[in-house]
Amino acid sequence: KNHFKSYKLSIEKLYSQYSKLMNKDDWFSEILKTKQPELYEKANSIQAYLSREFIKYRCINKLELEDCSKKVGLSNEDYLSLEYGDLKYNIENYLVFYENLIKEKSID
Repeated sequence: KNHFKSYKLSIEKLYSQYSKLMNKDDWFSEILKTKQPELYEKANSIQAYLSREFIKYRCINKLELEDCSKKVGLSNEDYLSLEYGDLKYNIENYLVFYENLIKEKSID
């Protein structure tokens, strides 16, 4: 029973540390929002979330940058901007490019 009690306390301690970390993230987000609003907007954008999907697809399918850029019809540089979460493309563009990326067609 003592072993279980110490385990429970360590989980509670871990949760407490996690909560403090989350509060620090909130603090950091607030500072970022006020001092660097452009960076805050980019980091918290839907494009930033979707960019992870582009990266995940390329990694899972073991594709080269050139393969993916051909599939979506962009230059390598413009394709990388999708993976970086660039805000120069709107959400609809990201979705269209992603649909083109995942279509089962030859990359040649």
